[in-house]
Amino acid sequence: MNAARHTPGPWTYPGGTGNFVGGPDRLRIADLGGLERSPEERQANARLIAAAPDLLAACIQAESVLRVFRECSVLKAGAPDTEAKLRAAILKAEGGAK
Repeated sequence: MNAARHTPGPWTYPGGTGNFVGGPDRLRIADLGGLERSPEERQANARLIAAAPDLLAACIQAESVLRVFRECSVLKAGAPDTEAKLRAAILKAEGGAK
């Protein structure tokens, strides 16, 4: 597993008309100022971006749990596919896959 190279969380979205996501140092992580999208869509995108560090941490933890279950032969049908999807998402977030 790669060490985090992204700005550490928490990332926050100020809500309202704020069109950016900030890091713990209050510097911008992402600017969502594109007026091509509706305010509701920009806000939804900002919330998703702000959740990214937490989502990555949850994926890493879930992958570890699934690996233990697989090693203990407790996995049910469909879990290997879930594990592969988690691995692909983690690699994408860490820059290991496109």
